[in-house]
Amino acid sequence: MYPLLFLHGMLFNLSESNACWWVHEYLPVLDKALEYAHKRPVHPGGSGRRPRGRNLEELIRDFPELIELGILGDGTERPVRKPKDKKARESEYSGKKKRHTKKNVLLARPDNQEVLYLSETRDGSVHDKRVIEDEGLSPGKYKKPILLGLDLGFEGLSIPGFKPMLPKKKPKGQELTEVQKSQNKTFSRIRVKVENAICGVKRSRCVFDTYRNIKVGTDDLLMSVACGLHNVRVAYRYQKA
Repeated sequence: MYPLLFLHGMLFNLSESNACWWVHEYLPVLDKALEYAHKRPVHPGGSGRRPRGRNLEELIRDFPELIELGILGDGTERPVRKPKDKKARESEYSGKKKRHTKKNVLLARPDNQEVLYLSETRDGSVHDKRVIEDEGLSPGKYKKPILLGLDLGFEGLSIPGFKPMLPKKKPKGQELTEVQKSQNKTFSRIRVKVENAICGVKRSRCVFDTYRNIKVGTDDLLMSVACGLHNVRVAYRYQKA
């Protein structure tokens, strides 16, 4: 974010401190504009730092095709600078990435990679499965559960109204059958869509580069804005096509 502030200051003849002030002033405005355009992803609960959007039940009511298409989910981590506080260092250290990170879980459409849901921003030490369990997701009541495509990191996840779909895990001391390998290959071709969505979100360098801002809540706000801007690009891409 700091290189971005330097660039803004250079373009508009502002000091870095003034550029930083304006960025913090306009980020909530941009986030609100994305909400009015229905491009900001859902966040039905959590700490309350981020405003509440349409819940999953409302989204599925507006887009009933999701009942048949299903939804894809995955976690993503963003690097942060090493905290000075010892407890913060322990909480933000990700054993998977071997560095200090912030984490979110995203749910996306499998057809156009639009981000439908963004979890609360959590510390890197929190497991992906724990993040989504703490969110209290509820898609509403339907005749059959909605498919939720995930990776093996979410093994054992149970959410009312959803049917988690995971690849077949290799049994200990055994090999997968050819049919199971074929099923995993087919499933990975579908689930890669959520990886593409995360790559689209991280086109915003503020959620790709090492996060250095110390203002409380800005990490979550930046991710919300990045997801909203990705959804705008998706809508424009399909509208143009």
